[in-house]
Amino acid sequence: MIAETTIIGKGIYGPTQVAKLVNLKLGTDFNVRHFRRWARGYNRAGTEYGPIIIPDLADDRNRVTFVEFIELLFVAFFRKHRIRSEVIHAAAREGARLFDTPHPFAVTRFRTDGRSIFAELERTRAHALDLPRDLLVEDLPRAQMVFPDLVEPYFKDIDWGDVEAEAYWPCGHDGRIVLDPARSFGQPIDHDTGVPTEALYSFVEAGDHPRMIADWYEVPLAAVEAAVRFERSLRSA
Repeated sequence: MIAETTIIGKGIYGPTQVAKLVNLKLGTDFNVRHFRRWARGYNRAGTEYGPIIIPDLADDRNRVTFVEFIELLFVAFFRKHRIRSEVIHAAAREGARLFDTPHPFAVTRFRTDGRSIFAELERTRAHALDLPRDLLVEDLPRAQMVFPDLVEPYFKDIDWGDVEAEAYWPCGHDGRIVLDPARSFGQPIDHDTGVPTEALYSFVEAGDHPRMIADWYEVPLAAVEAAVRFERSLRSA
């Protein structure tokens, strides 16, 4: 069990929730098995493979913080674009070295300098990290190429602070819904009012009229409608 004070300002997310948030954004088939492999490591044929991200929480329920969720989002993005796990592992280590952080895919410098991680691997460090030649020829150039056009749309949905990602807008900045680790433990809320989307959605699903729910919570009708759209999309992701 994690003490509440441990997660204040960090956010906390379980494997299923992370998988659905990732799939909602990327249209992928990210699942709990991927989550556990990337966040906790795994054993294959007697060989131990470490996690790609470095979890901050010692949690037997496999939950992660907000910055770790952002990292998993980008790991899933790279996998979607056929960047192999060995290269992502190497990039995580190289990013940790270049950016001096345990969370290289969630720091502000990743937005501006992320491409340099793969470029540096290609130039000087891939052999030292024992990456096979086919990864050098195929994956590293591809990984660099995804930054100019493909990664940027995801950056736009993240609020970046001086050091790390600070908030995530799963439906874009016009969609009202935000995940902010400083508010409601990072759970999805209506940005303007702070009401959890799950609360608004649950009343609609129970049969209450959206306008009545808006009156109960003293929120705009648009907040209820946006919450319902988001929660329904999340459940089908």
